[in-house]
Amino acid sequence: MNKSVIWFGLILLALSTSSLRADEDNKTEVSKPCLILSGNDSHISEPAYKRILTLDKWAKVWQQHKGEESTEQYDYFYDPLGLPMVDFSKFMVIAIFDGNRSQAAGLFCNSVSDDGNTITIKFDKKTYATDSGFGEDENKAIKQKKENVYGFFVIPKSYQRLVLEQRIYGSKQLETASNLDANRAERPDSQWQQCIKFEAVKDKPNKR
Repeated sequence: MNKSVIWFGLILLALSTSSLRADEDNKTEVSKPCLILSGNDSHISEPAYKRILTLDKWAKVWQQHKGEESTEQYDYFYDPLGLPMVDFSKFMVIAIFDGNRSQAAGLFCNSVSDDGNTITIKFDKKTYATDSGFGEDENKAIKQKKENVYGFFVIPKSYQRLVLEQRIYGSKQLETASNLDANRAERPDSQWQQCIKFEAVKDKPNKR
């Protein structure tokens, strides 16, 4: 066999092996949150995003969410506000307050991806349509009620860079809950927009 052919084959093998190793190194893991708490009855009306790494911070955010003044010493024993307990040695909570919205029942998570350097959470609103019963008569159209939408996503604890992205649409059209997953993801006017980026945590919290 021609030596040049052999060398060419060895070069191709080396390149393919290198490419495969690079793909493995850059592999992105995609998952879902371990737990999601979501709704539209929060007392926090302005958009806000929080990365919660300790129980004490979680208690403060929960108190604000429930419309109470946050205190330094929450009563974990009697737990007057029904604080969901999270093991912060293994998990963290990503709190998303989407502000005062109409026709939104809460938030859901499309995916949690981790490329080894950055965790990216993609989320969207749970929307619904209402029927005023008056057809196209704009003079009789009912005023849409606005509510404070939120979502708490519990994911494995990490100190990596964290990015939150929300799906946005170029049209005001709303879909019913029944075709939410099927139609909204396929709409050509939808795209992911970064809401916030949390840099990697260098000073790790040492309290609970």
